[in-house]
Amino acid sequence: MKIMGIFWLLAEGLVMFYMRKGFIFLKKGEARQRKFIFFCVSVFLLLFCLNFAQEFNLDRYLAAKHGSFGQFYYSYLWNFFCTLWVVIEAAIVIYVFKIYDLLRIAIEKKKSILNQPLLFGSGIFFLFLFLLYAMYHYYLGSMVDINGFHRGNIQNLFNFYIKICGVFWILIEWTVGLIGLKIFFLLKRRI
Repeated sequence: MKIMGIFWLLAEGLVMFYMRKGFIFLKKGEARQRKFIFFCVSVFLLLFCLNFAQEFNLDRYLAAKHGSFGQFYYSYLWNFFCTLWVVIEAAIVIYVFKIYDLLRIAIEKKKSILNQPLLFGSGIFFLFLFLLYAMYHYYLGSMVDINGFHRGNIQNLFNFYIKICGVFWILIEWTVGLIGLKIFFLLKRRI
């Protein structure tokens, strides 16, 4: 399960990297991304190390030092992975939409359908996802041994968060598919 999570994150990251590269290439004619690559590789390596922390007894150390965080270390981490998958998928949607807009401008000679509030809104959406993660999990951590909640109940609430992310993920996947169809029909009309 640990390996699947980290490699799914890698696969999503690679798709986002190539979407970003394609968008930059279509817009500027070149695609340099050294800082972006460095950032992504650094985050991936950090998450890789955190994912295999059990081998270094980090989960036990955190359980002794910080209580609920250590008890549910992998639930926190797995839910963070789910949040990252949704964020990366949303970034892919944004790049696919930008690519569609560039192709539409080039092929149909129409004005851009993108505007700054739309792009600003994506940043707010990403911030919302991370705030949802932080608030939800802070609240779960504070409920340990309170009001009759025991470990099993709280684990069920961790699993519910995964379902919330799954709904977002499915909606975003369908959006990518629909925009992909629009790109296909746009290019088909051109050819």
